[in-house]
Amino acid sequence: MPRKRVALLIETSTSWGSRIIAGISDYVRRHERWLLYVDHRGVFEQPTVPEMWEGDGIIARVISPMLVRHVKSKRLPCVNVSQIRVPGADIQQVTTDEQRVGVLAAETLLAAGVRTFGYYGPPKRDFYADRVGESFRRRLADDGFAVRELDQDALSGSDTSPHLDLAKLAEWIDALAKPAAVLAWNTLGAQRVVEACCWAGVPVPEGVSVLAGDHDQLVAEISTPPLTCIDHSPYRVGFLAAAEMDRLLAGGSPGEPILVEPAGVVWRDSVVAPSRQDDLVTQSLAFIAANSSRAITVDDLLNTVGASRRSLELRFRRTVGHGPATEIRRVRLRRACEMLVCTDLPIKQVAAKCGFSGREQFERALRAETSLPPSRYREMYRRRAMPAPLSGGSQSDHEPSGRGR
Repeated sequence: MPRKRVALLIETSTSWGSRIIAGISDYVRRHERWLLYVDHRGVFEQPTVPEMWEGDGIIARVISPMLVRHVKSKRLPCVNVSQIRVPGADIQQVTTDEQRVGVLAAETLLAAGVRTFGYYGPPKRDFYADRVGESFRRRLADDGFAVRELDQDALSGSDTSPHLDLAKLAEWIDALAKPAAVLAWNTLGAQRVVEACCWAGVPVPEGVSVLAGDHDQLVAEISTPPLTCIDHSPYRVGFLAAAEMDRLLAGGSPGEPILVEPAGVVWRDSVVAPSRQDDLVTQSLAFIAANSSRAITVDDLLNTVGASRRSLELRFRRTVGHGPATEIRRVRLRRACEMLVCTDLPIKQVAAKCGFSGREQFERALRAETSLPPSRYREMYRRRAMPAPLSGGSQSDHEPSGRGR
């Protein structure tokens, strides 16, 4: 029986695009599924289905009504890996959870110890809603901080002409009370902010910490200083997108978007890093790891380490970027995921062995992190030597994203 053919209409010019393609390729290799067609593409090229190509499915950045019409005219199953959602497209989407990106960015910059925050948002693009900025502002508001934003109407509005924005960016940065921290929507924007800081005579990160909301490895490393970035887990996006294509090719229909948790922060030199040497937190982390099979609480942790709740919360956020309750939940869930993949234990028994009150609580926690129920998670990840798609690392196992999302 001939193999099915799947076209990948994803740019190859960014870390984001190339790692998505790597994730797709790994899925195909492990399952001996399809023949892949890949065009070399730039981030600003309009994706279209090649005229002479004939195949069975498409995984693409679906960013325009024209591509939606083209896909539907060929009556092919399609998976969209872009953050853009064309209205009425009815195409399965697998992409990074941008609201979690905004929360992670806020907690990373809070841990840097600054009290002034700025946001340099995305270039204007059709059919895109900025969920990063929305969740970034909301998370900082929870701690009583406002976010200063540069008026996007005053900018050139394009990634293709960054030099036009530098004077306005430098003026905006100069007006921020120092020390400050700025989140840029993408790596290219973060490099632009660093350049504007140089223009304004503001040192990075001593005067302004600059965090990129995604990770393009080349741009991040040629910046001066190199950029600290959020890892969007593009490899995992690609792997899950391929699994969804498999489901659609077998007769499945598009469902709710599958949102992948960002993997963590890729630390370089553009953000003031929190101190990692806190003996109380180290003792707490060891206790949590040793008791991942029990339904421990923050109170159990407080009784063990002898600290006040507020003190422990602040020290956790300063050193690991989130509170002790989040760490307990993260470690417990990671152990449960490992048991799903590596054992044949019933799901109810996995939940009990990892400190969950029952299968229902475990399923709610797993769905919140991965958008998958336990049975589907086990099916997709077992016997694949595939890292579980959960947050909590400072650097992922795979190189991450870029500008094209």
